[in-house]
Amino acid sequence: MQHAFRHIVSLADTDAAGVVFTARSIEIAHRGFEHWLAEHAVPIADMLAGRLPAMPIVRVEADLHAPLRVGDAVEVHSSMTACGERSVTMLHELMLGSRCAARITLVHACVGRDGTSVAVPDAIRRLADR
Repeated sequence: MQHAFRHIVSLADTDAAGVVFTARSIEIAHRGFEHWLAEHAVPIADMLAGRLPAMPIVRVEADLHAPLRVGDAVEVHSSMTACGERSVTMLHELMLGSRCAARITLVHACVGRDGTSVAVPDAIRRLADR
């Protein structure tokens, strides 16, 4: 199930040439993950409070196709592409109009408060079936 949110590229997102740099692209994609969770009633606050496992990023793949500049209105399309036993893979497409400026894949592991690997919670696993 896909979710989209709009991000306006700010000066803080860019390098000295005014172009979004890779680390910020990944940060924008992660915001897509946060919006996706909220859209599906899975609050990050529950992760921070320990009611749900934490979901740190353990793998990143980024394909940057076109530069994003200050003031660009980027629509971030986020969707789950895989749900394993203990991890979730998310695809985030940073769209500039009809053009895909970046495709960023983030793999999130599920981790308990003690740092051990745990199962993907049912609240998130159910979203893979949609």
